[in-house]
Amino acid sequence: HYREALRLDSALASHDTQNLLDRANSLEKIGSLLLRSGDVNGALEHQQKGRTLREDVVKQDQENVNARRDVASSYLRLGETWLKKAEQNKQPSDWQQARQWFQRSLDELQGLKQRGALPKKDEGELDKIVREIAKCDAALKQ
Repeated sequence: HYREALRLDSALASHDTQNLLDRANSLEKIGSLLLRSGDVNGALEHQQKGRTLREDVVKQDQENVNARRDVASSYLRLGETWLKKAEQNKQPSDWQQARQWFQRSLDELQGLKQRGALPKKDEGELDKIVREIAKCDAALKQ
């Protein structure tokens, strides 16, 4: 169903903000399903496409706090997926990718926090991301 929704969304105007967000949501849901089924590469492909659409929304409106939060979530999901790949393959480059995406998510969320735009309920994400970065750093030192 997500793929059909994505096809329909893509047929609409590609620069409409809500359409971009809907397409990003569909892509990321497909990515999550693929990840759960064990298709890490397929998940990464869909998550990357969703991330790109979310970044396009931020480019159109730099002050859109919700869009910036969505971008941070996309970065976090990419970090988690690369982490899963790294745990499976034990490749340093996968650990580095995971770390980079976690760092990007952390940077985005810290920027929102500094502006007073990070909801209190999301502040726990910062600690979680710091722990994931430390996990990547430890793996890269081995």
